[in-house]
Amino acid sequence: MDLEKISSLKWLSRTGWMLRGIPNAVAESVASHSFEVALISLELASLCRKEGFSLDLGKVLIMALLHDVPEAVTGDIVKWSKVRINDEGRLETEALHELRMDEYVGLIKEFNEGRTIESQIVKISDHVSTMLQAARYYRQGFREVEDIVKGSSSSIDLLLQKEPVFGCSAIIKERLSEWMRTSTHM
Repeated sequence: MDLEKISSLKWLSRTGWMLRGIPNAVAESVASHSFEVALISLELASLCRKEGFSLDLGKVLIMALLHDVPEAVTGDIVKWSKVRINDEGRLETEALHELRMDEYVGLIKEFNEGRTIESQIVKISDHVSTMLQAARYYRQGFREVEDIVKGSSSSIDLLLQKEPVFGCSAIIKERLSEWMRTSTHM
Protein backbone atom coordinates (compact mmCIF):
# COMPACT_ATOMS: atom_id res chain seq x y z
CA MET A 1 0.00 0.00 0.00
CA ASP A 2 1.31 3.45 -0.90
CA LEU A 3 0.41 5.26 2.31
CA GLU A 4 2.01 8.54 1.24
CA LYS A 5 -0.18 8.83 -1.85
CA ILE A 6 -3.29 7.74 0.03
CA SER A 7 -2.56 10.26 2.81
CA SER A 8 -2.88 13.04 0.23
CA LEU A 9 -6.66 12.55 0.58
CA LYS A 10 -6.42 14.47 3.86
CA TRP A 11 -5.71 17.61 1.80
CA LEU A 12 -7.81 16.89 -1.29
CA SER A 13 -10.96 19.00 -1.08
CA ARG A 14 -14.14 17.56 -2.52
CA THR A 15 -14.66 19.30 -5.83
CA GLY A 16 -18.45 19.48 -5.65
CA TRP A 17 -18.29 21.81 -2.67
CA MET A 18 -15.88 24.19 -4.34
CA LEU A 19 -18.03 24.26 -7.49
CA ARG A 20 -20.84 25.56 -5.26
CA GLY A 21 -18.81 28.36 -3.69
CA ILE A 22 -17.37 26.63 -0.63
CA PRO A 23 -13.83 28.03 -0.18
CA ASN A 24 -11.04 25.45 -0.43
CA ALA A 25 -10.02 26.25 3.17
CA VAL A 26 -13.51 25.28 4.37
CA ALA A 27 -14.32 22.49 1.91
CA GLU A 28 -14.50 18.99 3.34
CA SER A 29 -11.58 16.76 2.37
CA VAL A 30 -12.01 13.35 0.78
CA ALA A 31 -10.48 11.75 3.90
CA SER A 32 -12.92 13.57 6.21
CA HIS A 33 -15.81 12.40 4.08
CA SER A 34 -14.54 8.79 4.07
CA PHE A 35 -14.17 8.84 7.85
CA GLU A 36 -17.76 9.99 8.28
CA VAL A 37 -18.98 7.41 5.74
CA ALA A 38 -17.23 4.68 7.76
CA LEU A 39 -18.89 5.82 11.00
CA ILE A 40 -22.33 6.05 9.39
CA SER A 41 -21.82 2.64 7.77
CA LEU A 42 -20.88 1.13 11.13
CA GLU A 43 -24.03 2.52 12.73
CA LEU A 44 -26.39 1.51 9.92
CA ALA A 45 -24.88 -1.99 9.57
CA SER A 46 -25.10 -2.50 13.33
CA LEU A 47 -28.76 -1.42 13.33
CA CYS A 48 -29.56 -3.81 10.47
CA ARG A 49 -27.77 -6.67 12.24
CA LYS A 50 -29.87 -5.99 15.39
CA GLU A 51 -32.94 -6.31 13.16
CA GLY A 52 -31.76 -9.80 12.18
CA PHE A 53 -30.07 -9.06 8.86
CA SER A 54 -27.01 -11.12 8.07
CA LEU A 55 -24.14 -9.03 6.82
CA ASP A 56 -20.36 -8.89 7.01
CA LEU A 57 -19.46 -5.89 9.17
CA GLY A 58 -15.78 -6.15 8.25
CA LYS A 59 -16.64 -5.94 4.55
CA VAL A 60 -18.86 -2.91 5.21
CA LEU A 61 -16.09 -1.09 7.07
CA ILE A 62 -13.38 -1.89 4.51
CA MET A 63 -15.66 -0.78 1.67
CA ALA A 64 -16.55 2.44 3.49
CA LEU A 65 -12.94 3.21 4.31
CA LEU A 66 -11.70 2.54 0.78
CA HIS A 67 -14.60 3.70 -1.41
CA ASP A 68 -12.82 6.96 -2.34
CA VAL A 69 -9.18 5.82 -2.02
CA PRO A 70 -8.74 5.71 -5.83
CA GLU A 71 -9.15 9.50 -5.74
CA ALA A 72 -5.60 9.71 -4.37
CA VAL A 73 -4.62 8.99 -7.99
CA THR A 74 -7.61 10.18 -10.05
CA GLY A 75 -8.50 13.27 -8.06
CA ASP A 76 -12.06 13.97 -6.95
CA ILE A 77 -14.11 13.58 -10.11
CA VAL A 78 -17.56 15.11 -9.72
CA LYS A 79 -20.68 13.02 -10.35
CA TRP A 80 -21.50 14.94 -13.56
CA SER A 81 -18.19 13.82 -15.08
CA LYS A 82 -18.28 10.27 -13.68
CA VAL A 83 -21.61 9.63 -15.37
CA ARG A 84 -20.21 10.79 -18.70
CA ILE A 85 -16.87 8.97 -18.44
CA ASN A 86 -18.64 5.60 -18.04
CA ASP A 87 -15.46 3.54 -17.89
CA GLU A 88 -16.96 0.63 -15.90
CA GLY A 89 -14.43 0.92 -13.08
CA ARG A 90 -11.28 0.95 -15.21
CA LEU A 91 -9.94 4.18 -13.64
CA GLU A 92 -10.53 2.90 -10.11
CA THR A 93 -8.92 -0.46 -10.90
CA GLU A 94 -5.83 1.23 -12.34
CA ALA A 95 -5.69 3.65 -9.41
CA LEU A 96 -5.83 0.79 -6.89
CA HIS A 97 -3.04 -0.95 -8.81
CA GLU A 98 -0.96 2.23 -8.68
CA LEU A 99 -1.59 2.41 -4.92
CA ARG A 100 -0.52 -1.25 -4.57
CA MET A 101 -3.99 -2.24 -3.36
CA ASP A 102 -4.97 -4.80 -6.00
CA GLU A 103 -6.53 -7.08 -3.39
CA TYR A 104 -9.34 -4.54 -2.89
CA VAL A 105 -10.41 -4.21 -6.54
CA GLY A 106 -13.19 -6.75 -6.01
CA LEU A 107 -14.61 -4.89 -3.02
CA ILE A 108 -14.63 -1.57 -4.85
CA LYS A 109 -16.32 -3.27 -7.82
CA GLU A 110 -18.90 -4.75 -5.42
CA PHE A 111 -19.45 -1.28 -3.93
CA ASN A 112 -19.96 0.27 -7.36
CA GLU A 113 -22.39 -2.45 -8.47
CA GLY A 114 -24.42 -2.11 -5.26
CA ARG A 115 -25.93 -5.59 -5.37
CA THR A 116 -25.11 -6.75 -1.83
CA ILE A 117 -26.51 -5.48 1.45
CA GLU A 118 -22.98 -4.44 2.45
CA SER A 119 -22.48 -2.33 -0.67
CA GLN A 120 -25.93 -0.79 -0.38
CA ILE A 121 -25.33 0.23 3.23
CA VAL A 122 -22.07 1.92 2.23
CA LYS A 123 -23.72 3.64 -0.76
CA ILE A 124 -26.51 4.90 1.49
CA SER A 125 -23.92 6.06 4.03
CA ASP A 126 -21.99 7.86 1.29
CA HIS A 127 -25.13 9.82 0.35
CA VAL A 128 -26.04 10.42 4.02
CA SER A 129 -22.62 11.90 4.72
CA THR A 130 -22.87 14.13 1.65
CA MET A 131 -26.40 15.23 2.58
CA LEU A 132 -25.44 16.03 6.17
CA GLN A 133 -22.37 18.00 5.05
CA ALA A 134 -24.45 19.94 2.52
CA ALA A 135 -26.97 20.75 5.24
CA ARG A 136 -24.10 21.97 7.47
CA TYR A 137 -22.87 24.25 4.69
CA TYR A 138 -26.40 25.46 4.03
CA ARG A 139 -26.73 26.40 7.69
CA GLN A 140 -23.50 28.41 7.33
CA GLY A 141 -25.07 30.43 4.52
CA PHE A 142 -23.87 28.53 1.44
CA ARG A 143 -27.24 28.26 -0.33
CA GLU A 144 -25.76 26.81 -3.54
CA VAL A 145 -25.59 23.36 -1.87
CA GLU A 146 -29.35 22.96 -1.60
CA ASP A 147 -29.41 20.83 -4.77
CA ILE A 148 -26.96 18.40 -3.14
CA VAL A 149 -29.25 17.98 -0.12
CA LYS A 150 -32.18 17.23 -2.41
CA GLY A 151 -30.18 14.99 -4.77
CA SER A 152 -28.65 12.99 -1.92
CA SER A 153 -32.04 12.57 -0.28
CA SER A 154 -33.52 11.26 -3.55
CA SER A 155 -30.60 8.84 -4.01
CA ILE A 156 -31.06 7.53 -0.46
CA ASP A 157 -34.80 7.02 -1.04
CA LEU A 158 -34.10 5.04 -4.24
CA LEU A 159 -31.48 2.85 -2.55
CA LEU A 160 -33.80 2.10 0.38
CA GLN A 161 -36.34 0.66 -2.05
CA LYS A 162 -33.91 -1.97 -3.36
CA GLU A 163 -33.38 -5.51 -2.17
CA PRO A 164 -31.60 -6.70 -0.07
CA VAL A 165 -31.53 -3.54 2.11
CA PHE A 166 -35.27 -2.83 1.70
CA GLY A 167 -36.21 -4.83 4.80
CA CYS A 168 -33.96 -2.64 6.91
CA SER A 169 -35.12 0.66 5.39
CA ALA A 170 -37.47 1.70 8.21
CA ILE A 171 -34.72 1.63 10.84
CA ILE A 172 -32.31 3.43 8.50
CA LYS A 173 -34.91 6.14 7.77
CA GLU A 174 -35.53 6.56 11.48
CA ARG A 175 -31.82 7.06 12.22
CA LEU A 176 -31.41 9.39 9.26
CA SER A 177 -34.32 11.55 10.47
CA GLU A 178 -32.73 11.70 13.90
CA TRP A 179 -29.37 12.81 12.43
CA MET A 180 -31.02 15.46 10.28
CA ARG A 181 -33.04 16.74 13.26
CA THR A 182 -30.14 16.90 15.70
CA SER A 183 -27.24 18.00 13.52
CA THR A 184 -28.83 20.33 11.00
CA HIS A 185 -31.62 22.84 10.74
CA MET A 186 -32.48 23.81 7.19
